[in-house]
Amino acid sequence: MTDIIGSLNLEVLKLPLGCIRIVELPMAILAFATTSGYMASGYIKLPFDCKPDKYTVEFGYSFNIGGTELPKDLCNKSSLSEMGNTLFEQGFSSSSQFFVFVGVISFLYVLGILIVYLKYWTNYENDPKFAMIDFTVTGILGVFWFFASCAWASGVSGLKSVTSVDAIEAVMKKTVPCSTKECQLVASWNYASLNVSLITGFACVALWLANLWFIYKETTWSKNRQVQTTVGSVADPASSGISSGQSQPSYR
Repeated sequence: MTDIIGSLNLEVLKLPLGCIRIVELPMAILAFATTSGYMASGYIKLPFDCKPDKYTVEFGYSFNIGGTELPKDLCNKSSLSEMGNTLFEQGFSSSSQFFVFVGVISFLYVLGILIVYLKYWTNYENDPKFAMIDFTVTGILGVFWFFASCAWASGVSGLKSVTSVDAIEAVMKKTVPCSTKECQLVASWNYASLNVSLITGFACVALWLANLWFIYKETTWSKNRQVQTTVGSVADPASSGISSGQSQPSYR
């Protein structure tokens, strides 16, 4: 174990390039974990003469809840299979799954590129292919984070709307016995973890796109430009001497 650690170039982690990668790692985990681990559960409390006396309402990742229905009669156990009242008209599985997908592949990529930084940094500096591939993949994932976060923000907004207490109670009051007797919705869920996932998602957009600058500095595009700038600055004194009328030595 000591030999393995000793072979790693830990100095890379002090560079902005490596430091940002260290931050990206837990941020990616937090983004997909707070989304994929979400589960909400509540129940409709029915009048005392109903058996059973409550009906469970649940939803969670991947939020494929579109078309979920309530039974026509909640009070009669034998008729619970007879659906007729749409509880959730819209699902949000596509946006949530895309967000989690981007989080997972970003996590895996950061793990992989950190191994390259720590183990093969010399190759990374000397072979332009490493930095160019890193720049391209980071740019693509940064764009993915942007679209995934925007889509999931819309999804969370819609989810909050269709799973609100008012929306569920409106459907609940169309069922038996809630249409004629008092029923109570006990909703124990909240959206805190989903809000965290959105904050983390947009933070990842900033991190990944900001990291492009530091990766760009390692590419041949940046290095060639620096060389051209250096050559131009060296040539300036000679050209300025000619333009100012200074005589130039002639060699025969």
